[in-house]
Amino acid sequence: MFFGMSEFNAKNIEVFKLKRDPYRKTAQERPFHAISYRVYGNAAYELNGEILRTKNADILFVPANLKYTKDTQAELFYVIHFQCEELQGHKLMRMSPRDPEEFRKLFERLYYVQTKKEAAYEHETKQLFYQLIANIERSFAVAGENAGKDQLSKAVKMIHESYTNSDFSVEALARELNMSETYFRRVFQKTMGIRPKEYVSGLRFELALELLGSGYYSVAEVGERCGFSNAYYFSTFIKRISGKTPSELMGCGSAGKSE
Repeated sequence: MFFGMSEFNAKNIEVFKLKRDPYRKTAQERPFHAISYRVYGNAAYELNGEILRTKNADILFVPANLKYTKDTQAELFYVIHFQCEELQGHKLMRMSPRDPEEFRKLFERLYYVQTKKEAAYEHETKQLFYQLIANIERSFAVAGENAGKDQLSKAVKMIHESYTNSDFSVEALARELNMSETYFRRVFQKTMGIRPKEYVSGLRFELALELLGSGYYSVAEVGERCGFSNAYYFSTFIKRISGKTPSELMGCGSAGKSE
């Protein structure tokens, strides 16, 4: 979740439209949270030695009581200040929405309602604010799913490129993808419907059947080509899946199969 919690009660909501020349300054701790939509002007925020860069159409959440340094170009942005005791945060959060126009219109509407202060504007302000929060959470969730799918596509490609290596491991693959092994296994099984180890075993078994059936290689050579450095483990692997030994499958390629 973008805000780290499913429900919270916001109060003292204020909306501003700010246009500024380039500057660099350190913002002091403030007793309110801020959500902004950047119309134009790139900016860099430095907090605890880390730099977060924002660009046009980015949404930024700045929790209360943070001291950070901002370095920006000429900029125009909408920002919402609000207080919420339940909401806590210790870092800046950025999101690049897939449909920035939807968010721009929401921020504009919020600013208009707050500026005009027509009858019942407080209620409309809260309604629009929570609609914005819901849209941010939905957009963030979709972005996370898409990122996960992209990472999974990369993982499958890497598996097909390296499953015949004897030192291949799910742990190393997850590390290469900057994921924890536990998280990678969970995402892989949820999306693919099979555990990563079983997926690799299936690839190795299919290749082993093809090579054994060709009759061109010895059992030891097939084992090596399928990623097994130990012939005994390879034989055990084949027997466990097929019920036959590698020797029994030698020469049983497509030419030797009956219709």
